[in-house]
Amino acid sequence: MNDICIPSVKFIVVDDRSLIRRIVRQHLESRGIDLIDLVCDGQEALDLLKFSSPVLTAPPLTGASGLPPDDVDDSSSKYFNYKTSHTYCVITDFSMPNLNGLQLVKAIRCGETGIPRDTPIILLTGYSDEYIVSTALSLDVNAFVPKPVSHDVLWEKVECVLTTEVPVKEVSAYATVEIPDESGKVIEDKSDLANLEIVVDDQTLAYSWIPLDKVKSGTVLAGSLRNGRGDLLFRQGMVISEDILHKLMDIKRTRGFSGKIPITKSPKKG
Repeated sequence: MNDICIPSVKFIVVDDRSLIRRIVRQHLESRGIDLIDLVCDGQEALDLLKFSSPVLTAPPLTGASGLPPDDVDDSSSKYFNYKTSHTYCVITDFSMPNLNGLQLVKAIRCGETGIPRDTPIILLTGYSDEYIVSTALSLDVNAFVPKPVSHDVLWEKVECVLTTEVPVKEVSAYATVEIPDESGKVIEDKSDLANLEIVVDDQTLAYSWIPLDKVKSGTVLAGSLRNGRGDLLFRQGMVISEDILHKLMDIKRTRGFSGKIPITKSPKKG
């Protein structure tokens, strides 16, 4: 397969060993990738991704050949053979302090970050234990790369996950997945989405509580939505998109959320 040029995909490399982070970065940079964030553990990655927004995508291509539009200078390979619609790719280790790789994967698949739930995820691991592999598969990890990380193997997996669309399941399918530690013991789930808290910080706002099935795309959220751990899921003042509505409906179905959210009232005319 020809190298794919993916200038608009941001790679998040998560590993607690600086040597591994540097090696993976060098492998990616050797293929012309320069949008790379290096993160030392799962919790730092989660904090980074909570407020991430999709990076810009390349202009749409025309024709089955994948060639750039006529008005694009094709002397550069920037848009040539562009095959991915993804805006992020996460490459993460399993064994890390604070939050392991599978806990991070679960948070992404459950929509607890600012990146798409179907973001391709590659798991770096020196472990072959069945409980790790089976949990990773339950969370729809897209590919595995053994350590030590080989350039050719890593790039083969990157090409594969970025050119293959794998639909994700509903949040409920991932929310119940139990995450093991290195010994196989189940880690207590502290995400606690069951105890959602919605707080309207600005009491001067004119707002009303509306059932989710009555909320329309384009309305404005009047309160901040946090989980039981205190993590901010949705910020007050954000415009509610169709994607956010789907995420809220998933939470409502799986976590006992009442299903009403505060929406700012439209100013009266006249």
